[in-house]
Amino acid sequence: MKKHVLKLLFFSGLFGGVLFPAGAQIDSTEKAEWRLFPIAYANPQSGFGLGLGGLTTFFWGQDTTLRPSLLQSTGSYTTKNQLLTYLGWDIFTGPQPYYFTGEAGYYHYSYRFHGLGNFTEYADYEIFQYHLIRFWSSYLRRLGDRPQYLGLRWNFDHWYRLQLAEGGKLARGELPGTQGATTSSLGLLYQWDTREPVYFPTGGHFLRVALLHQGPYTGASYENSRVALQFNYFQELPWGGILAGQWQSLHIGGPRVAYFDLGLIGGRRTLRGYYYGRFRGRHLQSYRLAYRQPLFNRWAAVLFGGAGRATETWQALWPARFHTAGGLGIRFRPILSSSLHIRFDLAWGDGPMQLYFGIGEAF
Repeated sequence: MKKHVLKLLFFSGLFGGVLFPAGAQIDSTEKAEWRLFPIAYANPQSGFGLGLGGLTTFFWGQDTTLRPSLLQSTGSYTTKNQLLTYLGWDIFTGPQPYYFTGEAGYYHYSYRFHGLGNFTEYADYEIFQYHLIRFWSSYLRRLGDRPQYLGLRWNFDHWYRLQLAEGGKLARGELPGTQGATTSSLGLLYQWDTREPVYFPTGGHFLRVALLHQGPYTGASYENSRVALQFNYFQELPWGGILAGQWQSLHIGGPRVAYFDLGLIGGRRTLRGYYYGRFRGRHLQSYRLAYRQPLFNRWAAVLFGGAGRATETWQALWPARFHTAGGLGIRFRPILSSSLHIRFDLAWGDGPMQLYFGIGEAF
């Protein structure tokens, strides 16, 4: 336990120092304060987990016409000796029109593996444990006065010390990545972002196009390329409610792809209500809708639904059936001067109810 606590403190101190060197001025209008909150969860593969999260928003320098920047961090420990640490950032700088976003973390955790493709059985799974060092970062520059950004994206995951279920599909070693691997992809990123306000949009849209490649020259264990597309749309309704929609598409080409680097259906990023990674494949599509209703003071309520599919081949994607899910949630705004919310969601898919906790909207 002491070893894991030291790791958590190490990561928090390391990345805090990188983002805010001595003498950096991050907020000229009001003091940027961290809001802390407890974390608790339970599931069969990790047991009971407890932790602490924190977040803060601020304006860079003295330019309050910029969008507010965000820092968020969480750390938790489970009864099965598992540790999750995370630090994320969205930094809008001024007067230069730069935008930095990224994530860093260390995880010792476990997930279910149901197999590949769009037609796996819910009850047919095996649990794999892993250690993961994750870092991804985007460096973007605004294109003139338009709300468009162009830049570079780097994704880095180092999976090691995997523990596989004896006699399972992964233990047979037929899939890339079962002995651990490094995924390190580099490429171009384009974003067109008119959301306002950025962390709880009442209008506008968000388009992201990423073209990434990995191979020996990027330090990756396998060589492949991917195209990732995402489009979000937000519309405020006459009575104050907000309609939000999202479309995502992912296509991966190349001779070998680690099983944990495939497109995933399930979880907060694609389809709440399905277990994270319930379906895995090189090609993915997902659609999500949400109705968000501000209630009073700092609170809001959400209804949402979605559909998604994932296949191993491009040809199989189009006739594949969609898996659907839906749910509801509550939102709380911890910082009055910011639109950022903490969210609690309940969702239903093809198994038991799933509970989600997060900082910021799912999309």
